[in-house]
Formats: sequence, C-alpha cells, structure tokens
Amino acid sequence: MKAKIIFKYVIVLLGCAGILSSFVYSAKAQSASQAPALFYKANEFFQQGNYEQAERIYQEILASGLDSGSIYYNLGNAFFKQGQMGRAIVNYERAQRLLPRDSDVQANLQYALSLCNNSVVPLRHFWLISILKRIAKHLSLDAWTLILSGIYFFGLLFFAGFMLSKKIALKKIAVCLSCCFILVSCLWLVKFQEIRMGKKAIIIVPEIDSRFAPSKDAVVHFKTYEGASIDIIDQNNAWLRIKTPDGKIGWVPDTVLEKI
Repeated sequence: MKAKIIFKYVIVLLGCAGILSSFVYSAKAQSASQAPALFYKANEFFQQGNYEQAERIYQEILASGLDSGSIYYNLGNAFFKQGQMGRAIVNYERAQRLLPRDSDVQANLQYALSLCNNSVVPLRHFWLISILKRIAKHLSLDAWTLILSGIYFFGLLFFAGFMLSKKIALKKIAVCLSCCFILVSCLWLVKFQEIRMGKKAIIIVPEIDSRFAPSKDAVVHFKTYEGASIDIIDQNNAWLRIKTPDGKIGWVPDTVLEKI
C-alpha cells in the first residue's frame, strides 16, 4: 500500500515537471517562416557596407518573434559599424545571454565597452552571490533549466528508491542528487533574476545628466555616459530612476536608455 502511494506521488510530480517544461519551451517553438531568407539578405547588406539596411532587416526578424543570439550579435555589429556604441552593447549583451560561451560575442562586447567613456568601479557583492554569478554566466537560462529538470527527474526516481529500499547506496545517491538540486536551483535563480526579473539597461546617448528628481529643472547629481550598464529601480511618467554599478542613484529620461 505504501509503495503504491509513493509511486502515485512520483508520477504526479513527474507530470507537473512535464507541464512546467512545456511552458518553459513553448515560447521557443514559434519562428517566422521567412526568417532564414531575411537573415541571409541582411548579411549581404552588411557585407556590402549597407549597415543601416542590414540593421532594419535584423530588427524585422526579431520583431517576428524569433529570439536568436546570432541575430542579436549581427545586429550589434551593424550598430557598431554605424558608431552607435550604446545600442551595439545592448545587443551584444542580449546575444551573450543566449550564447554565453561564444568567444566572438564576448570579444566584441569587451571591445565596444573599451571604446566607451566608462570607468565606474562596481560595488562588491556578498562573496557567495559573486561566485554563483560567475558560475551561472557560463550557461544560458535554457541550459540551466534543462540541467535542473534532469536532476529533478532522476532525483524523484531515487527518492522513490530511497523510500522503498533500505540500501545505503540508494540513500547516498539520493542525498547527492538533493545537494546538486539545491546548488543548480540557486544557479538557475541567479540566472532567472538577471534575465527575467532584472531591469538592466544600457545608456544609448553620448552623455546624460542624472538628476535628483524627475524633472529637467532638477539639480544634476552625476553624469552617465554611453555604454554604461545601469539598473532601473523606479519610474515616474517619462522618467526613470536608475542605479549605477557604483551605487549612485538619479533620474533620467526614458529615451536615453534601452533595456537589455
């Protein structure tokens, strides 16, 4: 009787996991049928030096619902060639989130950042958070979700074995999988917060005054420059309250930045 109850419990949990996975990946299923042809066409314009036209087509592909690291990367290159460093950095950042281990994306992002007038020293985070962020950045959110789902699936199987058997080996494996599940869950949450819940943005104008209040007449607090990474912490009509990596807080118009 006890075995049947545990078996039903595991089946229900596995079913819930399947439903959750379908929600996670359903958004990736849609893509425009003309996207490949448009992509090659945009690449041809880029090679011909028509960066503005290439940019327009890359934007059109993204607007169709296709979320691709390669397209963000190429779009970033198109903005870079036009001298729009802020918008180039935005799209390199978006590409890096989907292609975290791509060396070309990382190299172009670092080069674009080096050309901007930003020498802000970020505040230090709690050491454990810093370690988790460094580990989490090596994989995309989809990859961490897949790993977490796998550990969850096998964890349930060994949990059932743990409950039904008295073998020490199964108990050790169940404990190890539980520890792995906790660790990967923390990494997944860090990545999820950064991408889905975070409000990071990039300044896309050469220079902007950050003010003490959401008004053009307010006193200037500090200056922020193109390519700077900031956090959006509040909004008041057409004004956004931002926080810089070094902890400064001020108000800027919403037209001077673009969310990652």
